[in-house]
Amino acid sequence: MTTTTLERYIPLPKAAKRLGISAAALQGLIDSGNIRVAQLNGTIAVAESELDQIIAITREQYKHLQGKPITVAEAVEKYNLGQFALRGWINRGYVQIITPGYGMIIDEADVAYCAAVYQARGGTRGARIFDKNGLPYQPKQTVWAEYQRKRRRKRKTGYSSSK
Repeated sequence: MTTTTLERYIPLPKAAKRLGISAAALQGLIDSGNIRVAQLNGTIAVAESELDQIIAITREQYKHLQGKPITVAEAVEKYNLGQFALRGWINRGYVQIITPGYGMIIDEADVAYCAAVYQARGGTRGARIFDKNGLPYQPKQTVWAEYQRKRRRKRKTGYSSSK
């Protein structure tokens, strides 16, 4: 006998609290179509499996490091980063420069935030980790959307593709 597990849904405020973000921020992700939701008894509920895909890291978590100077070399070693990744974040403005030039001094709060997002994304080279606003990149295609695409492709062509 085959058993299937039903998807669990969590009310929007509870899901936002679990992620450590505001309900409005979570609603924005829902409105953009990135998260699967259901309406239960007039309340919006988020699929629990979708919560694992959302990176809920905020700059406020590193506020205690705000303005603390650190050199690029120290940041690379302390946060286990590649120098090219860190320099890319500096060039894009995600990491604030305190003192430019040789022995550049940067803001440790920015480095800690970027490193946390980078590690949460798996720390893979070339993977997109920030959107154009410097926030953690949320993939536009969730697991559910990928499943639906494969299902439609299979129905249309009669076979399943690995893409």
